[in-house]
Amino acid sequence: MSNLEGFTAFEPLVLPKDFLTHAITLVLLAFASLVVFISYEVVHKTRKSRSIVTEFTIASTASVFLGTGILMAMLAAGLYV
Repeated sequence: MSNLEGFTAFEPLVLPKDFLTHAITLVLLAFASLVVFISYEVVHKTRKSRSIVTEFTIASTASVFLGTGILMAMLAAGLYV
């Protein structure tokens, strides 16, 4: 009797065929967040009208989307990191 009988095969959370779709979606979301961040910075020119919490939230959202989107793009290209 083998010890491997009770185990099942690993199934990834994201299928490899969906890497490119997720990459495009996440990079587009990152660029949309970047546009929101830049427009926020342009509209709120004075220090009194800006909020560091809002700036950090928008910038970190864009950063997470862009980082995950680039990771998915590399995975779609076959660069397994």
